[in-house]
Amino acid sequence: MFSGFSLSDKGCLIMDNVPPGTEVGIDYHSWYTGTQFKGISNIPPGFHMLFFSATDKYGNGASRTSYFLFVKKSALLYRKYDKQLEDLIDNQSEESNLPSIEEVAKYLAPYPLEQCAKWPQHTNYINDDLLQRVQPLLKKLDALTEVSLQTSAVRKKKVFNLDSRIVHKECEEGLIRFSKIPDTFPLSTTPAEKTLHCIDSTYFLKQFINSLPKGEDDILGELQFAFICFLLGQVYDAFDHWKALINLIASCQNYLSENHEFFCKFIDIVERQLEEIPEDFFVDIVAQNNFLVKTFKNFFTNFDNPEQINNKLLHRASIFKGKIIERFHWDLDYEDEEDLPVVVDI
Repeated sequence: MFSGFSLSDKGCLIMDNVPPGTEVGIDYHSWYTGTQFKGISNIPPGFHMLFFSATDKYGNGASRTSYFLFVKKSALLYRKYDKQLEDLIDNQSEESNLPSIEEVAKYLAPYPLEQCAKWPQHTNYINDDLLQRVQPLLKKLDALTEVSLQTSAVRKKKVFNLDSRIVHKECEEGLIRFSKIPDTFPLSTTPAEKTLHCIDSTYFLKQFINSLPKGEDDILGELQFAFICFLLGQVYDAFDHWKALINLIASCQNYLSENHEFFCKFIDIVERQLEEIPEDFFVDIVAQNNFLVKTFKNFFTNFDNPEQINNKLLHRASIFKGKIIERFHWDLDYEDEEDLPVVVDI
């Protein structure tokens, strides 16, 4: 049995009919349910990720299914496990048939505040409006969840364009609806301007900011949401969008002098995210093509001429660089042969 139930300003999730032995988790913590498990209490207001993985009689776990919750103060939420669908169904419409708080209070697991202490810092830009805009219409992540080809990395587009016999049909209801990062120029753009915008992505970042309801905050929110979908939701295509956002922001030298607060927030988010990825997992999945090494090397070269850059941002970037080098042992000062001037013998 669990204790410590309170619904004063926090939320409560009643979960009915969950089979014993099921892995149930919220944010950064999970449990294996017993016979009397009835849900989770004392959930702080805000964005959360609920997930579960069913197990068979041999203890083998199924793939993870995740759900997004935006919990309001004193909210009372209901989910019921459907054995046929192997899914946690939103049961709000059958509220009259569900057990009361008084009946299940002592069988509720308290929200794991200690284990999830960092959660608010990792999701503070994910608001309810952003969640409704980008989450799949099915409002869950599972093994069939995809990222739209329009917003995923170019690599994936190329795979399906290699052979016309490959037919890829997206299930629109299961797509994560990330915002499309601008990548086109106005017809009036001169060749010189195109070259400049390809070297420095400030033009595209500003277009992106102007296209979103809450501008910069929505970009930071998608950066957090993509990471959560990748790390906890186990949707590896979401990592492509995360990388694309990192690459865009890291390539905007001109914008550094225009809005230092945005880059301080960006550094804070990415620094915390890198701390959450297990190092061996990071090496296998992330560093196999040296993407982040190259991206952050380019980002830190933006600070080589600091005259126009805010001192607070300079200090913050220096600390961030030191932490990356210390943890991952990356050489962020090397000179890539591709970046060196071409010497032509005459």
